[in-house]
Parts: sequence; C-alpha cells; structure tokens
Amino acid sequence: MQWTASEAHIRAASPNFAEMLKKDPGAPDGVRAPRAGEIMTNPTLAQTFRTLAEQGKPGFYTGRVAEALVKVVRDLGGRLELADLRHHLDVGSEPVAPISLRFCGQGTGKDGSGGVELWEHPPNGQGIVALMALGILQALEEQGRIPTFAPADFNSAPYLHAVIEALRLGFADGHWFVADPNVSAVPTQGLISEAYLAERARLFDPSRAAAHLQHGEPPALTSPALQSSDTVYFAVTDAQGNAASFINSNYAGFGTSIIPRGCGFTLQNRGANFSLDVAHPNRLEPRKRPYHTIIPGMVTNLSDGSLHSAFGVMGGFMQPQGHVQVLLGQLVGRLDPQQALDAPRVCIEAAVPEGGREAAWTVNLEEGMPEETIEGLRKLGHKVAVVRDVGRGLFGRGQIIRHTVDPVDGTPIWSAGSDMRADASIGPCVFLLPASHHQPFVLKHLGQVAAVVHVLDDVRAPNKLALDVQLRDRRPVRVLLDALAQLRVLEHVEGGKLLRVDTLHAQHLDDEPREPALRHLGRALHEEHHGRRRDGLVDGGACLVGQQAGLERREPWGREGRDGCVKGRSYSGRAGGLPQQGLEQAGQRRGGSEGGQPGAPRRLCGSSTLFEINDTQQQPGTMPHAGRQGLDAQADGIHASVAGSVSLARSDGKLHLLLAASGSVASIKLVQIINGLAAHRNLSIRLVLTAAAERFLAGQSAEQPSLAEVRRLPNVDGIYTDAAEWARPWTRGAPILHIEMRRWADVMIVAPLSANTMAKMVAGICDNLLLSVVRAWDTDGSVDGVRKKIVVCVAMNTAMWRHPVTAKNLRTLEEDWGGPDGWVEVLRPVSKTLACNDVGDGAMVSWEEIVAVAEAKLGLTRPAVE
Repeated sequence: MQWTASEAHIRAASPNFAEMLKKDPGAPDGVRAPRAGEIMTNPTLAQTFRTLAEQGKPGFYTGRVAEALVKVVRDLGGRLELADLRHHLDVGSEPVAPISLRFCGQGTGKDGSGGVELWEHPPNGQGIVALMALGILQALEEQGRIPTFAPADFNSAPYLHAVIEALRLGFADGHWFVADPNVSAVPTQGLISEAYLAERARLFDPSRAAAHLQHGEPPALTSPALQSSDTVYFAVTDAQGNAASFINSNYAGFGTSIIPRGCGFTLQNRGANFSLDVAHPNRLEPRKRPYHTIIPGMVTNLSDGSLHSAFGVMGGFMQPQGHVQVLLGQLVGRLDPQQALDAPRVCIEAAVPEGGREAAWTVNLEEGMPEETIEGLRKLGHKVAVVRDVGRGLFGRGQIIRHTVDPVDGTPIWSAGSDMRADASIGPCVFLLPASHHQPFVLKHLGQVAAVVHVLDDVRAPNKLALDVQLRDRRPVRVLLDALAQLRVLEHVEGGKLLRVDTLHAQHLDDEPREPALRHLGRALHEEHHGRRRDGLVDGGACLVGQQAGLERREPWGREGRDGCVKGRSYSGRAGGLPQQGLEQAGQRRGGSEGGQPGAPRRLCGSSTLFEINDTQQQPGTMPHAGRQGLDAQADGIHASVAGSVSLARSDGKLHLLLAASGSVASIKLVQIINGLAAHRNLSIRLVLTAAAERFLAGQSAEQPSLAEVRRLPNVDGIYTDAAEWARPWTRGAPILHIEMRRWADVMIVAPLSANTMAKMVAGICDNLLLSVVRAWDTDGSVDGVRKKIVVCVAMNTAMWRHPVTAKNLRTLEEDWGGPDGWVEVLRPVSKTLACNDVGDGAMVSWEEIVAVAEAKLGLTRPAVE
C-alpha cells in the first residue's frame, strides 16, 4: 500500500507528518500509516475544504492556508513568499489551446475515415512528444524508410524499432524545448511542422538504434500554449458524441510529503522537472511552470471532425509513449480499445536529464512481448530490460472510449477499454431483450446471477427492454450468458443466427443455433482471453454497441468479439490481469491490499494470517530497533548475534531482498544492482557472498569496491559470509543465521549463480551459507506459511553452459523446481564476449533486467511519476 511505503518519507519531510497518519495509541509515537481496510479521518483537510467552499480561490492563495504553506516551506529552507501566491491568484490560469497533428499514415487515409487528428496538451505539457513521434512515423512511411505495417506486424521488432526511435527523437526535443511558454519562447508549431519532422526522420536508421540523440533546431514558430490543471484519469462521453478527457496528478506519490500545518494535504513536487542548467529554456526560475507530464488525449476523424476516441495513459514519462502505442494499436494492429490496452507495451526511460540533451534510453519491454521481438530489438542495438509481474505498472494505466457509427443504419457505436494494470472499470454494460419478456420474471431470473440489475428507461430502443447488468463478485460471465440464452435474448436477430458486432460492420459468427452459440462464447470467455487463461473467471461485462433508436445488436465480449466493454474486474488467484506469482510477494506481510500499486490485488486468496502486517513494536525479550548500523551491532540478549539482528529486522516494516552471489566475475554487477534499486526507500537489502565471490570485491578498482564500500551503498543493511554463521560458537536456543535469513527474505536472488554452485544446489549440498539458505528454503510454504521465490541468474563459461551436466541441472531447476507453482525461477545467460574472451552464451543477464525482476517480485514501482 502506497501509504505504508511512503510513511518514512512523510515523517522525514515535514514536521507536521502526524496530520497525514492515522492515530493509534499502540504505535510508538501515537500515529502510523493507515492499513488496508481501515478508516482514515483527516479533519484538517475537511477544514481546508470548508475554507475553499466559503472563500473560493482566495481561501487558498491568501489567508490561513497560504500562511501555513509559506511557513512550512521557509522553515525547511525553501524560498516562497505570500506575494508569490497572491501573484498566482491575480494572474490566474488561462484557457488552454490544444495542439494537434493530422495522421494519415499506416493506411488510415485509405479506410474511409481520411485519417485521424490527435489532440494533445501543449507545452509546458509533454503531449507534443506524442505528436512528434506520430509525425516522424508518418514521414518515415512517406520517405519509404518503413513500410505500411500489417496488423500481424504489430509489436514486431521492426515495428517497435521505428516506434521507439520516433519517441526517442520526440523526447530529445521535448527535454530541451518543453517549458513555460509565458517565460521561454517555445517553438511549438515548428516542432510539429511537416518539414521539421521530415528532417528529424532522416536520423532514423532501420538497422540500428541511434547511439546518441540531441535536440534539433526547429523553425521559431510559437503558439499560445499554457499550463495544465494541477494521477487520476477518466474519459466521459454522451449520446450526442461529446467527450471529456481529464487527468489530474500530484506527481510522485505524496509529492514532496511537506504538509502545511493544519491544512491536511501535502505539497506537490512538480518542480522536480525543472532544469538546473542556467542555459536551459526549462531552467528553475520564480513564477514559472516546469515541464509537465500529465496529458489528456483526444482523437477526431479527419473526414468530418467527429469524435474518434477520448483516451489517456497515466504514468509520468510513459504518457506520450502510451498515447502513441495505444492509438497505433487500434490503427495498425486493428485492435479494439480493450485489446489495445491489454497489448504488451514498451517504455523507454526518458526522464528529463540535466542539460536536456541525453537520457538513459533503456528500453523496458513488458512481460508477454514475443521473444523474437525482444531478441530482435537487442540485435538492433537497444538496451533491453524485460519487466514482469506487478512491476508492469511502469507501462502506465489507460482508459479509452471509442466512437464509431454503424455504416448501414447510422447507429452510434460506443466501445471502451479499461487497463488491466490499474484498479478501474467501465460502465454501463447493457443488454437488450425483446419487450415482450415479462419484466418481473426477467429481473428475478437475472438477479440470481447478477449483483445489480437496473432497467434503463433512457435508452431509446423501440420494443426493447434495456438492462444494466453488473455481475456479482467472482461470477464468471459464462453464468450470465447462459441465463441470457435461456431468455432467448437474440430471438429476433437477423436470420436466427448469432451476429458478431464489429467496429465497422456486422457479420455472421457461425451457423450454430442461437443458444449453443451463446454457450460457445461462454466457454471461449471461460477458457481464454487474448490467449491467456484466467482461472475460469473473466471480466464481468458485455459489449455496449449503441444507445440510440434502432439499436438491436449486442454481443458478449470475449475471444470472438471486439470492442470490449468491461466492468468490475474480479479474478480468482489473479488481480489486475497480472500473474499471482508476483502478487503473492506484493501482498505477503503487508496486508491484503496494496491499493497504491498499479495492478495490485484487492485481496489475495489464502489464509488471512499470511498477510498480516508485522508491527515494529517492541516485543518482550527483544531489543528495540537500533537503526541501520544498530541491527548488526546489538550488544546483548538473544538478539545479540548476527542471526538475532536478522530476526529482529523481520519486523522493520520494509520489503526484504536477500541478494546472493557465488564465484563468478559477474559478482561485480552487485554494485549496479544495488544502485539500480536505490530509489526504493522502503527496501532492505542483505548480501550473502560465497568465499569465491568475496575475491571479486576486494577494492581492486572503482568497479570492484571493497565490502566496506559496498556496505555503504543505499539500502544495504548487512553483508554475510560463511564466517558470519560458523566463526563463533553457537549456544543452544540462539537463532540460526541461515534459517533467520530464509524467514526474513521476501525474495532471494542469486546473481550470479556459477556452475559450481548450480551443481551443489541441485545435489542438495549445503557447505556454505548461501547453499544453506537455499537448502533450508520453505519450498511449498508449509513451514513459514508463505510461498516465496528464489531467482537464480546463471553465469558461467560458454563451454560450461553447453556441458551436458549443466543441461541436466537446468532441467531440475526449471522443470522440477520451477514453473508457475514452483519455488525457483531461472534467468538464463545471454550471449556476449565473456571475461575470458570467449564469445557465446554464458554471460549473466544485464543488471537492469535483474533490477526489474527484483522490483516485480517485491511489488515495487518506481517512485510514482504521473
């Protein structure tokens, strides 16, 4: 839960932290973060709302609230004056003139619509990045540098290479030019002019990712481009074709976590995207707006200016990337809104770098991306990392409402999609029945399988009974379909056959009779959703294809249908469409709901005792928490030993990563792995090293620091070698280190796993501390009551990797001990030039991929940037 994860930051950032925490006499200082399912009251925020209701904007920018805001910032060393707030009140906000780009590429100009026009929020918003990327792709197609991709090419390596490079070019310019247009000259129209985009497109190399990208020099064509409102996103449409696309955000989690006294809110931290380069257009200055990430999206049809879709994708610098990918999914991949959102995405690391000229450009690929695409992008020179499980929140959370028109009778068709990576829903879900059905009987019949059934009197469908049906929690759609089949819902459908309603036309699905066809769809929904099993339960909804006169055709949404309309996602054993395997780790020991994390479960299946929060209150016979150094330096009592300090740290309220290394040169990557996880303040890392691994970290160079230097890295709370367990005599009744480590860890990652340690692990040998932890692992959760994973990152010489003994050991790890229900996960090595100068398989996967796996297994997301 984000509140729990942010508690330490809230406490450290503001002297008024108690206002944002729950009162609890049992907590050490009387307050703590609220837990899942608890009631949190905020009376000071209520008073602020009363002030705003009575006084309007002046109640915020002047008076009590303004004075408290200025005081807390100044007390913490910041620079803010009452006059600054008053200035904003006097100047106010100006209406936004959206910017747009006409896109006729990828066959859209030939489908009868004439193409689409994407509308975005102007600078200081980053929507221009999405427009530039689309414009560059259009220019590349016109120049013959990329083909008109077929639907089968969607998310292929050549397709994604073009999309990634276009986005990189867009960000290279956006990082430099996106600034407050009231202070800096922003060449908005120049950046999206056809000539400039064609010029930028010439930097594209279809055979290789660009090594370095700098901003260009667009013509100085400016336009009035103003500020955004100041992540929640929603889209709303009405029967007349009007739409609203809305987004709002505090940027990272609780923002600065600075709380003005008596106000009940935290200050946002949008200033993080200013540049400290004095020559930069987006440099930090008074009374100026920074580069802003949140951007609502809207698409219209070029043919008549009618609405195509209202949509948005939350997620910081992912937002323009999400806009481009979700829109192209519909245009290139011919996907319906739900499929476009469900499709695996790419997220290039594009945070604003200092100086604005270069970013990390790591290409994060979502789990589910075809393996040939992943390898193809690597061969094209992209720095690739695969992100799995709940870490997929990195790829944003989107919503779409799409509008089309039946070409035969002109009936408006509304379809929608809701992102499986978020807690979201779509409504309504409407069914039409012949009006001859006896209404009380219908309501009673459907009420047996649905939680709520409403008659919709405002749906103008002659001779039809319109119902809004919401399934009970965890009820499969199949049950509702069978109930509808019994009512002969499709009694008057053309020809007596089931129709499939598409975005542009209706066609016969098959020649089966009505009711078997419905049951066939029910089975398809039950068994498969876009190729992924969902444990017998699917989204509780159906396709809504219109709301005006003459509407007659409905279809349940599933494998056979398009334009999915979903409501009330609820899965057994899964949540948010993500594998239970990773979610178990996110929920264990920290309460049943991780509501602040995208894709996290409302409730995990299993005994509730598995998900109790471990308090940090002192227990009888234990020593109080003594801080990071103190954990390893307790002086007396049963927790005086090294094992005791690990036992004590089980209740420190953090996530626990046990990071181990065996004898391979890849051990030096531990430093990069640790630094890669430094952003997560609620993470504790403990290292276990074999004697061979120690030799690679003895202070030989900056790349190979000493263990003392490693100990000072972020989040490292202990380093353990064989001597830690066996150097001193053990007293009966004292904790045992390798057992306490097993209990302490939420996940264990062995990086690297050498050929020697792999063979010993498979043979059950435990002659060092690392192998003792592995041998003592609770593989089925029957001892500790929690199932946890060991991830092994294999690294060895190419000949060793190809040896038949390795193949035999690998089968044990992957087939006998691995799989979705197993306790071991193997990250196979990659091919490269090894330290011994051999070229071939055997190199450990990149440290970036290991970081992504750790984040996914622990349910960690990058500090929320919206």
